[in-house]
Amino acid sequence: MRTIGEFTPQELNALIYSDAAELMRMGMSIAPSATYHEETELRWIASSVPHPFVNMISGAELTPDSADEAIQRAIKPFIERDLPCCWLLGDTVRPDDLSARLMTAGFSLVERNAAMAADISTFVAPPMKEDVAVREVLNADDTEVWIDILTQGFVIPREVSALFSHSGNHYGYASSPIRLFLGYYRGEPVSCSMLTLMAGVAGIYCVATTPEARGRGAGMATTAEALSVAHGLGYQMAVLEASEDGYPVYLKLGFKDYGKIIWYLRAGSKSE
Repeated sequence: MRTIGEFTPQELNALIYSDAAELMRMGMSIAPSATYHEETELRWIASSVPHPFVNMISGAELTPDSADEAIQRAIKPFIERDLPCCWLLGDTVRPDDLSARLMTAGFSLVERNAAMAADISTFVAPPMKEDVAVREVLNADDTEVWIDILTQGFVIPREVSALFSHSGNHYGYASSPIRLFLGYYRGEPVSCSMLTLMAGVAGIYCVATTPEARGRGAGMATTAEALSVAHGLGYQMAVLEASEDGYPVYLKLGFKDYGKIIWYLRAGSKSE
């Protein structure tokens, strides 16, 4: 398994970025309503759901001569279906003016999240707060609950959340490279997380807590449980992209900053 000491900070940013792109391939492309396209410089996932979370493009290594044509090629399926789409970038892009080219093509910068990584070779989960429990999603019924929690926590349409939930059915719950977790407070499901096991690192995604249950430790507990599972499987490092709300939690779990993951949005008239 890969260790954090193998990388420079710049290389870690690139790794965190590429792990998010890999989730598009292994996690979202298996959804019945999604299609995945990959070529040397670009990846994109397009779904029938008009939301940017599930219509995404990644590509940060374009040549000056090919960049504009590549951008138009990538956004064509979204324009044809009048869908919004997001383009993800890390700190290192080629050509240097790729951000400006995206804006010329109709994108706007909407988010700059912290790219974070942690050494989990000796990870020990912090004690759970009283009345908090976590369990892994291992059946279809719990998957439906996981979808509900992600929907409430992210305040997104349920059909968007559902596109992230097909891993257990597709790969098999116990053997899936994408595993889901539910956190409970006083017996009620209130938080969720996703663990990806790809490219020799553990990825943490879809960490959400219902609004009324925030501050009770369930979000940290579901994240810590995912890290504990990865550690138990021999993974040495974990990566994630942190929102402003999640950032303090990840610091407490040992994550450190390695630049930014930047989101650009191109809206469609069907945007939700």
